[in-house]
Amino acid sequence: MLTELKELEKKIAYEEGQLSFFFACDLVPMSLSDLVPLKEILVKNKVIAKDDNVSLTTIDDPLTDMGGICREWHLDDEISARLLHIVQKADCYYLVRADGTYSAYGYLWSECRIVYKDNEFILLEFHICD
Repeated sequence: MLTELKELEKKIAYEEGQLSFFFACDLVPMSLSDLVPLKEILVKNKVIAKDDNVSLTTIDDPLTDMGGICREWHLDDEISARLLHIVQKADCYYLVRADGTYSAYGYLWSECRIVYKDNEFILLEFHICD
């Protein structure tokens, strides 16, 4: 799954005016009881601040959620279909939440999800740059 996501990472980029839409993914060596590695990656990627707390929420309708992200990020039909297939195959799919200043500011520029499959957690980060 990570290999396919890394291939998509190279293909996803869209520009609209002065805004650019991108996608990145990372394998996160974490567990549901230890989100510290996830927090470290989010801090490194400047999605959240060091003092923010991170939590995960299970998304009940992953296909609708990912479909919305694909439309918002202007992804073409082929890439959207591949992402939807990945989400459909996942054992679980999570929304990443954070508190603190970046929950109001940073998430205006990033949508973060976790795909869990075969005991691996993969961070999906869709982000906007201006």
